[in-house]
Amino acid sequence: MEEATSLLPTGACWLECEGTRAGETFLSLALEGRRVWLACDAFFNIVRPTTGPIGVIMRALKGAPGLSIGQTFKWLALKDTTAYRSWLLEALDRERPTEMWLSHGETVAGDDLPERLTALAKRRL
Repeated sequence: MEEATSLLPTGACWLECEGTRAGETFLSLALEGRRVWLACDAFFNIVRPTTGPIGVIMRALKGAPGLSIGQTFKWLALKDTTAYRSWLLEALDRERPTEMWLSHGETVAGDDLPERLTALAKRRL
């Protein structure tokens, strides 16, 4: 992260998630007056219909439907859930992202995104 920091555009920074064992790190960008987060495995937002065996698996692992924190992230990536939750809630309060681009699913956007993610973290972590 340290070596790549100098390559980031103005207003961008790395958000190294505390409490993880998998090194989850968000990229925080200032784009056209809004704060955007890029996340890899911490969140899912599968909005298309999930049917058949894949749908059953995605729902069982809480990766669908809609904005979620998947069970696989909790099982495989978290080392200290309390530390991660505290870090995430502080980062949301400080950064106030209005958009999140995800590796798993559709982009999530809205002025209420920090509140939606806070509620999700309190419910699922």
